Parts: sequence; C-alpha cells; structure tokens
Amino acid sequence: MKSANLFRVAGHYFSILAPDSFDWRAMENLAPFRVEGMVENELFRLEVTDILPDGNRVPIWVGKTQPGLQVTDLYEFSSANFGAGYAVAFAPLPNMPHCAWMVTNSDFTRASLKISSQPRFSLDNALMLLYAFSSAKFDTLEIHASVVKREGGGAVFIGESGAGKSTHSSLWCSHLQGTELINDDNPILRIENGAINVYGSPWSGKTPCYKDISAPVRGVVKIVQAKENRMFRQPLLQSYALLSSSSSGFRPIGSMADYLHSTIASIAESVPFYVLECLPDSAAAELSYKTLYGTAG
Repeated sequence: MKSANLFRVAGHYFSILAPDSFDWRAMENLAPFRVEGMVENELFRLEVTDILPDGNRVPIWVGKTQPGLQVTDLYEFSSANFGAGYAVAFAPLPNMPHCAWMVTNSDFTRASLKISSQPRFSLDNALMLLYAFSSAKFDTLEIHASVVKREGGGAVFIGESGAGKSTHSSLWCSHLQGTELINDDNPILRIENGAINVYGSPWSGKTPCYKDISAPVRGVVKIVQAKENRMFRQPLLQSYALLSSSSSGFRPIGSMADYLHSTIASIAESVPFYVLECLPDSAAAELSYKTLYGTAG
C-alpha cells in the first residue's frame, strides 16, 4: 500500500506518494514542512516506486558535473505508454553509480522515482529538482545561499563555494543579537504581490537548518574573501548576473529560461545587491548589517 504525504515550501504545496514501509525517519528535514489535508493546486506529485516506464532516452545534460560534486544527468524521455517528458539520474559523485532514476512529465508536475541506494540523497535531490523546475513559472527561485533574519528582514549571502557564506551568517548569529539562521544552502526567493520574500526550505546543505519561516529581503550580498572589509553596491546588470549565477533551474529548456529571466530581473530591480570583500571577522558582519539595515552605503 502507498499513502500520500503533503508538504508546503514557500507557500507551494507538493506531495510524495510512498509505500507504507518507507522510512520517513531518514527525512527529518521534511517534517517542519508537512501539512495535513488535501489541496487542488499541487506544485507537483512524486511517487516513489520500484518500476519505471521503459522508453527512449536522449541526452540533454549528461556527464557535465565538476569533480567532487554530485551528478544530475538529464535526458529527454518518451514512450508509447508514458508520452513525452524527461528522465533524470542521480549519483553522489562522478565516479559512483547512479543511486536513483526519475521519470517526469514535460512540465515536471508528475514524477516517479526509483531508488537503488542512498534514499535520503536520492529523494532530496529529486525534490529539489522538481521544486526548482516546476515553481519557475510562479515567480519562485531556488538559490544557493545562506540567509539570516534580523529585525523582521532577511539578509541573503551568495558567493562561490568556500567563499564564506556560512561563516558570515554564523558571525551575524554570534555577534548581532536577535539574528536567526533561516537556511544555510538552498533558500527560496519568491515574488508575492510585488514584495520579495525569502523562505526556509528542507534543503540546507551540511547545516541542519530546516525552518518553515520567511522574511522580506533587505538585500543580497556576494561574499568575497579579502584582506580588508569593504562593501559596495552593484548596478542592475551586475545584480542580475550575481543572482543568475546563484539560481537553480535549467536554461537549455526554453520556457524555463524565460521564467527564470523574468523572476531574476524583477528581483534585481527590486532589492539592493552588494559585494562584500571581507575577512571572517565580526567587523565584516557589522559592516554588512549597517549597510543593509542602517544608514551606511
């Protein structure tokens, strides 16, 4: 037997249909986002299954992962019974076999996932992909960032891996009383009635921070390691580029590229973007706080 489990992330509902024997204890990150009842406007539904439809796969994005990063291979998929859609394979590292395969319809609203190993990794990555792809049309953006909340507003820290996003968030939490970490890896940005809000999500990288909370965005800050602390605002074009490089989605799919462009452009026009060249110290946190919340900058 299978049962449906309903979740809500950044105001969007999705459901997971899983066997009654599925071990939800391994998915504690989803617990804060579980809701009761039924809704008609689900973002997507994912079924965990032992059998996937047979069909023809044509590579779109295969074998392009950087060394040391997880694998997400994407194919066009078609079969007589299923119709047209996509197939996706997941692996933790390039030198490891695929631990799960997923087949989706053309708009990523219905999917089936077959897990061979590593159930948490497999389900988390399937959900992140489905969420990013199916929510793109609803002014929603899944990004790679660390986010804190203070005085009712959200500060979004972006940057290259290892740049110090998490460190800067922890400096805020340690040295600026009343700061709360919203998410440390994959928060959600959403445009709602003209406002830009940031939400926590079930996906927070190495930091277990799974909170169903949100805040209006006060600013987006790119963290860059430097020998001194210096912060400066970015013009619109650079702001767009900064957010685009940190966003999830798949631009080779034309309709998705259009949705992403529209959302990124609207956010870049609506909230201030900065670059913070900084040391990993409390003075850097104080500088970014004063710039976003005070009178500096």
